[in-house]
Amino acid sequence: REALDTDLAVLDVALSQPGCGDSSVLVTATVANLGLSPLSAVPLEYLVDGVTLVQETLPGTLLPCEVAEWTFTVPVDVSVARLYEVVVSHTAAGDADAGNDAAEARVHPPEIIAAWPYAEDFEGDSAQQWRADGTNPSWALGTPAKAAIQGAFSGSRAWVTGGLGVATYNPDEASFVEGPCYDFSGLSNPRIELPVWWNAESSWDGALLESSVDDGASWDRVGAFGDELTWYTDDSVSALPGLQGWSGDSVTGDASGGWVLAGHDLDGLAGEPFVRLRLRFGSDSNVQDDGFAFDDLLVSDNPAGLRVTDASDRVRPAAVLAGS
Repeated sequence: REALDTDLAVLDVALSQPGCGDSSVLVTATVANLGLSPLSAVPLEYLVDGVTLVQETLPGTLLPCEVAEWTFTVPVDVSVARLYEVVVSHTAAGDADAGNDAAEARVHPPEIIAAWPYAEDFEGDSAQQWRADGTNPSWALGTPAKAAIQGAFSGSRAWVTGGLGVATYNPDEASFVEGPCYDFSGLSNPRIELPVWWNAESSWDGALLESSVDDGASWDRVGAFGDELTWYTDDSVSALPGLQGWSGDSVTGDASGGWVLAGHDLDGLAGEPFVRLRLRFGSDSNVQDDGFAFDDLLVSDNPAGLRVTDASDRVRPAAVLAGS
Protein backbone atom coordinates (compact mmCIF):
# COMPACT_ATOMS: atom_id res chain seq x y z
CA ARG A 1 0.00 0.00 0.00
CA GLU A 2 1.04 3.61 -0.39
CA ALA A 3 2.68 5.04 2.72
CA LEU A 4 0.64 7.58 4.68
CA ASP A 5 2.01 10.85 5.92
CA THR A 6 1.14 10.07 9.56
CA ASP A 7 0.72 6.47 10.65
CA LEU A 8 1.76 5.28 14.10
CA ALA A 9 1.19 1.61 14.93
CA VAL A 10 1.09 -0.13 18.30
CA LEU A 11 2.71 -3.43 17.37
CA ASP A 12 2.73 -5.28 20.66
CA VAL A 13 2.02 -5.13 24.39
CA ALA A 14 4.10 -7.08 26.92
CA LEU A 15 3.19 -7.48 30.59
CA SER A 16 5.70 -8.51 33.23
CA GLN A 17 4.73 -11.81 34.84
CA PRO A 18 3.73 -11.40 38.49
CA GLY A 19 5.22 -13.74 41.05
CA CYS A 20 3.91 -14.92 44.40
CA GLY A 21 2.73 -11.90 46.37
CA ASP A 22 3.36 -9.37 43.58
CA SER A 23 0.69 -6.68 43.45
CA SER A 24 1.64 -4.94 40.19
CA VAL A 25 2.86 -5.61 36.66
CA LEU A 26 4.68 -3.38 34.18
CA VAL A 27 3.25 -2.54 30.75
CA THR A 28 5.65 -2.32 27.80
CA ALA A 29 4.40 -1.16 24.40
CA THR A 30 6.20 -1.59 21.09
CA VAL A 31 5.33 1.13 18.57
CA ALA A 32 6.43 1.86 15.02
CA ASN A 33 6.33 4.95 12.81
CA LEU A 34 4.92 3.61 9.53
CA GLY A 35 4.33 7.06 8.06
CA LEU A 36 6.47 9.47 6.09
CA SER A 37 6.76 12.16 8.76
CA PRO A 38 8.76 12.13 12.01
CA LEU A 39 6.66 12.05 15.18
CA SER A 40 7.66 13.76 18.40
CA ALA A 41 6.38 13.33 21.96
CA VAL A 42 3.98 10.53 21.00
CA PRO A 43 1.03 10.26 23.44
CA LEU A 44 0.39 6.70 24.65
CA GLU A 45 -2.24 5.35 27.00
CA TYR A 46 -3.51 2.09 28.41
CA LEU A 47 -6.87 0.85 29.68
CA VAL A 48 -7.32 -1.93 32.19
CA ASP A 49 -10.53 -3.90 31.62
CA GLY A 50 -11.82 -0.92 29.66
CA VAL A 51 -11.82 1.33 32.73
CA THR A 52 -8.55 2.42 34.34
CA LEU A 53 -6.80 4.97 32.11
CA VAL A 54 -3.09 5.79 32.29
CA GLN A 55 -1.62 8.35 29.89
CA GLU A 56 2.10 8.93 29.28
CA THR A 57 4.35 10.31 26.54
CA LEU A 58 7.02 8.54 24.50
CA PRO A 59 9.91 11.02 24.67
CA GLY A 60 12.06 12.14 21.75
CA THR A 61 11.36 11.83 18.02
CA LEU A 62 10.33 8.67 16.20
CA LEU A 63 11.66 8.72 12.64
CA PRO A 64 9.91 7.03 9.68
CA CYS A 65 10.35 3.21 9.83
CA GLU A 66 11.71 3.47 13.38
CA VAL A 67 10.50 1.10 16.12
CA ALA A 68 10.62 1.94 19.82
CA GLU A 69 9.58 0.45 23.16
CA TRP A 70 8.04 2.30 26.06
CA THR A 71 7.53 0.88 29.56
CA PHE A 72 4.89 2.87 31.39
CA THR A 73 6.06 4.32 34.69
CA VAL A 74 2.68 3.59 36.27
CA PRO A 75 2.18 -0.19 36.71
CA VAL A 76 -1.09 -2.09 36.69
CA ASP A 77 -2.52 -2.93 40.10
CA VAL A 78 -3.08 -6.72 40.15
CA SER A 79 -3.49 -7.16 43.90
CA VAL A 80 -6.63 -9.24 43.31
CA ALA A 81 -5.94 -12.63 41.69
CA ARG A 82 -8.07 -12.55 38.52
CA LEU A 83 -7.69 -12.09 34.77
CA TYR A 84 -6.73 -8.57 33.66
CA GLU A 85 -6.95 -7.23 30.09
CA VAL A 86 -4.66 -4.33 29.19
CA VAL A 87 -5.14 -2.39 25.95
CA VAL A 88 -2.46 0.10 24.82
CA SER A 89 -3.27 2.74 22.19
CA HIS A 90 -2.00 6.10 21.02
CA THR A 91 -3.63 9.46 20.31
CA ALA A 92 -1.16 10.85 17.76
CA ALA A 93 -2.72 13.78 15.90
CA GLY A 94 -3.47 13.24 12.22
CA ASP A 95 -3.02 9.45 12.24
CA ALA A 96 -4.57 8.14 9.05
CA ASP A 97 -4.95 4.43 9.86
CA ALA A 98 -7.09 3.57 12.88
CA GLY A 99 -6.70 -0.17 12.30
CA ASN A 100 -3.28 -0.43 13.94
CA ASP A 101 -3.68 2.04 16.76
CA ALA A 102 -4.06 -0.47 19.62
CA ALA A 103 -2.87 -3.84 20.90
CA GLU A 104 -3.77 -5.86 23.99
CA ALA A 105 -2.37 -8.39 26.44
CA ARG A 106 -3.74 -10.36 29.38
CA VAL A 107 -2.31 -11.48 32.69
CA HIS A 108 -3.60 -13.59 35.58
CA PRO A 109 -1.52 -13.19 38.76
CA PRO A 110 -1.14 -16.38 40.79
CA GLU A 111 -3.62 -16.97 43.56
CA ILE A 112 -2.14 -17.45 47.03
CA ILE A 113 -3.60 -20.57 48.65
CA ALA A 114 -3.83 -20.33 52.44
CA ALA A 115 -6.96 -22.39 53.28
CA TRP A 116 -6.51 -26.09 54.03
CA PRO A 117 -6.96 -28.69 52.81
CA TYR A 118 -6.49 -27.52 49.23
CA ALA A 119 -8.12 -29.91 46.74
CA GLU A 120 -7.98 -29.38 42.97
CA ASP A 121 -9.79 -31.77 40.62
CA PHE A 122 -9.23 -29.59 37.50
CA GLU A 123 -12.93 -29.54 36.66
CA GLY A 124 -13.78 -25.91 37.49
CA ASP A 125 -12.50 -22.37 36.98
CA SER A 126 -9.78 -22.81 39.61
CA ALA A 127 -7.95 -25.07 37.13
CA GLN A 128 -6.93 -21.87 35.32
CA GLN A 129 -4.35 -21.38 38.08
CA TRP A 130 -2.41 -24.28 36.56
CA ARG A 131 -0.34 -23.83 33.40
CA ALA A 132 1.90 -25.93 31.17
CA ASP A 133 5.26 -24.65 29.90
CA GLY A 134 8.86 -25.68 29.27
CA THR A 135 10.76 -27.14 26.32
CA ASN A 136 8.66 -29.01 23.73
CA PRO A 137 5.67 -29.27 26.08
CA SER A 138 2.98 -31.77 25.13
CA TRP A 139 0.73 -31.41 28.20
CA ALA A 140 -3.03 -31.16 27.77
CA LEU A 141 -5.94 -30.78 30.19
CA GLY A 142 -9.02 -32.83 29.39
CA THR A 143 -10.14 -36.43 29.08
CA PRO A 144 -7.18 -38.70 28.25
CA ALA A 145 -7.96 -41.21 25.49
CA LYS A 146 -4.53 -42.66 24.85
CA ALA A 147 -3.28 -46.15 24.11
CA ALA A 148 -2.85 -46.88 27.83
CA ILE A 149 -3.90 -43.82 29.81
CA GLN A 150 -7.70 -43.70 29.64
CA GLY A 151 -9.99 -41.23 31.39
CA ALA A 152 -9.59 -38.92 34.37
CA PHE A 153 -9.33 -40.19 37.94
CA SER A 154 -12.56 -38.31 38.70
CA GLY A 155 -14.82 -36.16 36.57
CA SER A 156 -13.77 -35.62 32.98
CA ARG A 157 -10.46 -33.74 33.16
CA ALA A 158 -6.89 -34.60 34.08
CA TRP A 159 -3.45 -33.38 33.00
CA VAL A 160 -1.63 -35.71 30.60
CA THR A 161 1.39 -35.55 28.30
CA GLY A 162 1.11 -36.21 24.58
CA GLY A 163 -2.23 -34.48 24.16
CA LEU A 164 -5.60 -36.08 24.82
CA GLY A 165 -5.62 -38.51 21.89
CA VAL A 166 -3.37 -41.39 20.96
CA ALA A 167 -0.34 -39.21 20.18
CA THR A 168 2.80 -39.65 22.28
CA TYR A 169 4.79 -37.10 24.24
CA ASN A 170 7.49 -35.18 22.37
CA PRO A 171 11.14 -36.18 21.99
CA ASP A 172 13.59 -34.14 24.08
CA GLU A 173 10.77 -32.79 26.20
CA ALA A 174 11.59 -30.90 29.40
CA SER A 175 8.18 -29.58 30.33
CA PHE A 176 6.09 -28.98 33.43
CA VAL A 177 2.67 -28.11 34.80
CA GLU A 178 2.88 -25.44 37.50
CA GLY A 179 0.25 -24.49 40.05
CA PRO A 180 -0.62 -21.46 42.19
CA CYS A 181 1.28 -20.03 45.15
CA TYR A 182 0.93 -21.68 48.54
CA ASP A 183 1.28 -19.99 51.92
CA PHE A 184 2.61 -22.66 54.28
CA SER A 185 3.37 -20.20 57.09
CA GLY A 186 0.68 -21.76 59.31
CA LEU A 187 1.43 -25.42 58.54
CA SER A 188 3.61 -27.69 60.66
CA ASN A 189 4.00 -30.51 58.11
CA PRO A 190 2.54 -29.80 54.65
CA ARG A 191 1.83 -32.86 52.53
CA ILE A 192 0.74 -33.63 48.99
CA GLU A 193 -1.27 -36.59 47.65
CA LEU A 194 -2.36 -37.14 44.07
CA PRO A 195 -3.37 -40.00 41.77
CA VAL A 196 -0.82 -40.54 39.00
CA TRP A 197 -0.59 -42.77 35.92
CA TRP A 198 2.65 -43.38 34.06
CA ASN A 199 3.50 -45.20 30.85
CA ALA A 200 6.86 -43.77 29.76
CA GLU A 201 10.01 -45.41 28.41
CA SER A 202 11.43 -47.20 31.43
CA SER A 203 14.50 -45.53 33.00
CA TRP A 204 14.74 -43.04 30.12
CA ASP A 205 11.60 -40.87 30.34
CA GLY A 206 9.44 -39.94 33.32
CA ALA A 207 8.06 -37.37 35.75
CA LEU A 208 8.76 -35.94 39.19
CA LEU A 209 7.47 -33.26 41.58
CA GLU A 210 9.49 -30.11 42.28
CA SER A 211 9.11 -27.20 44.72
CA SER A 212 10.39 -23.62 44.76
CA VAL A 213 10.51 -20.99 47.51
CA ASP A 214 12.06 -18.25 45.35
CA ASP A 215 9.28 -17.88 42.78
CA GLY A 216 10.75 -20.36 40.33
CA ALA A 217 14.34 -19.06 40.27
CA SER A 218 15.39 -22.51 41.51
CA TRP A 219 13.62 -25.83 41.97
CA ASP A 220 14.20 -28.77 44.31
CA ARG A 221 13.01 -32.35 43.91
CA VAL A 222 10.32 -33.36 46.39
CA GLY A 223 11.15 -36.69 48.02
CA ALA A 224 13.30 -39.57 46.85
CA PHE A 225 12.99 -43.00 45.32
CA GLY A 226 11.35 -45.48 47.69
CA ASP A 227 10.32 -42.94 50.35
CA GLU A 228 6.71 -44.13 50.29
CA LEU A 229 4.65 -46.59 48.31
CA THR A 230 4.45 -45.37 44.68
CA TRP A 231 6.57 -42.27 45.42
CA TYR A 232 9.01 -42.42 42.51
CA THR A 233 9.47 -45.84 41.00
CA ASP A 234 12.88 -45.44 39.36
CA ASP A 235 16.18 -43.96 40.53
CA SER A 236 17.86 -43.93 37.11
CA VAL A 237 15.59 -41.88 34.82
CA SER A 238 18.10 -40.32 32.44
CA ALA A 239 15.87 -37.47 31.23
CA LEU A 240 15.16 -36.14 34.74
CA PRO A 241 17.35 -34.00 37.01
CA GLY A 242 18.59 -36.19 39.85
CA LEU A 243 17.53 -39.29 37.84
CA GLN A 244 14.57 -40.06 40.13
CA GLY A 245 10.90 -40.12 39.21
CA TRP A 246 7.89 -42.07 37.98
CA SER A 247 8.99 -44.15 35.00
CA GLY A 248 8.07 -47.46 33.40
CA ASP A 249 6.16 -48.85 30.44
CA SER A 250 4.04 -51.79 29.43
CA VAL A 251 6.90 -53.37 27.46
CA THR A 252 9.10 -53.73 30.54
CA GLY A 253 6.11 -54.36 32.80
CA ASP A 254 6.71 -51.44 35.18
CA ALA A 255 4.02 -49.03 34.00
CA SER A 256 1.48 -48.11 36.67
CA GLY A 257 -1.30 -49.95 34.84
CA GLY A 258 -3.88 -47.40 36.01
CA TRP A 259 -4.35 -44.61 38.50
CA VAL A 260 -2.36 -45.09 41.70
CA LEU A 261 -2.10 -42.84 44.72
CA ALA A 262 1.22 -41.14 45.42
CA GLY A 263 1.87 -39.12 48.56
CA HIS A 264 4.76 -37.36 50.28
CA ASP A 265 5.39 -34.82 53.01
CA LEU A 266 6.65 -31.52 51.61
CA ASP A 267 9.80 -31.66 53.71
CA GLY A 268 11.47 -28.39 54.61
CA LEU A 269 8.59 -26.23 53.40
CA ALA A 270 6.67 -25.73 56.68
CA GLY A 271 6.50 -22.04 57.52
CA GLU A 272 7.37 -20.87 54.01
CA PRO A 273 5.03 -18.04 52.89
CA PHE A 274 5.47 -18.45 49.12
CA VAL A 275 5.79 -21.97 47.71
CA ARG A 276 5.37 -23.11 44.11
CA LEU A 277 4.85 -26.74 43.05
CA ARG A 278 5.16 -28.25 39.60
CA LEU A 279 4.97 -31.67 37.96
CA ARG A 280 7.94 -31.98 35.62
CA PHE A 281 8.24 -34.37 32.68
CA GLY A 282 11.39 -35.29 30.74
CA SER A 283 12.11 -37.44 27.69
CA ASP A 284 15.06 -38.32 25.48
CA SER A 285 15.15 -38.29 21.68
CA ASN A 286 14.38 -41.94 20.98
CA VAL A 287 11.27 -43.85 22.14
CA GLN A 288 8.05 -42.04 23.07
CA ASP A 289 4.87 -43.37 24.71
CA ASP A 290 1.76 -42.03 26.50
CA GLY A 291 3.83 -40.47 29.26
CA PHE A 292 2.42 -39.24 32.56
CA ALA A 293 -0.93 -38.04 33.91
CA PHE A 294 -2.13 -36.64 37.23
CA ASP A 295 -5.47 -35.55 38.72
CA ASP A 296 -7.23 -34.72 42.04
CA LEU A 297 -4.31 -33.06 43.79
CA LEU A 298 -4.58 -32.56 47.56
CA VAL A 299 -2.33 -30.39 49.73
CA SER A 300 -2.95 -30.43 53.49
CA ASP A 301 -1.27 -30.35 56.89
CA ASN A 302 0.00 -33.69 58.15
CA PRO A 303 1.13 -33.21 61.76
CA ALA A 304 0.56 -36.89 62.56
CA GLY A 305 2.99 -38.00 59.84
CA LEU A 306 0.48 -40.13 57.90
CA ARG A 307 1.99 -42.01 54.95
CA VAL A 308 0.94 -44.03 51.93
CA THR A 309 2.18 -47.42 53.09
CA ASP A 310 -0.42 -49.99 52.11
CA ALA A 311 -1.48 -51.29 48.71
CA SER A 312 -5.11 -50.57 49.61
CA ASP A 313 -4.21 -46.87 49.47
CA ARG A 314 -3.09 -47.12 45.85
CA VAL A 315 -6.46 -46.10 44.37
CA ARG A 316 -8.93 -44.04 46.38
CA PRO A 317 -11.96 -41.94 45.39
CA ALA A 318 -11.55 -38.17 45.33
CA ALA A 319 -13.94 -37.77 48.26
CA VAL A 320 -11.65 -39.91 50.40
CA LEU A 321 -8.62 -37.94 49.25
CA ALA A 322 -10.22 -34.64 50.24
CA GLY A 323 -10.99 -35.97 53.71
CA SER A 324 -7.57 -37.47 54.38
